[in-house]
Amino acid sequence: MSKFLLNQHLVEEDLPDSAIVLDIIRHRRGLTGTKEVCREGDCGACQVLLGKLIEGQLQYQSVNACLLPLGAVAGFHVVTIEGITVSNLTRFNKPW
Repeated sequence: MSKFLLNQHLVEEDLPDSAIVLDIIRHRRGLTGTKEVCREGDCGACQVLLGKLIEGQLQYQSVNACLLPLGAVAGFHVVTIEGITVSNLTRFNKPW
């Protein structure tokens, strides 16, 4: 069971760690703003923000969801285009 925060919602997925985050976002969660285009990490249409605690501060980096395995996001904050607001990016300052 992998747990992560997707935009403002805690997500628990009982899938293999090798499942691709893009498929979870689009097909299991219905968030179609994250696009499926090349599935090779070249085009950037599937970019999401991945937030993690670094030295007590929550920091984000953009990643290609088409290359991101579910096992890599356990305990992290994944933000899609639907979830980008200042309040979403600043309110989560502690791990769950």
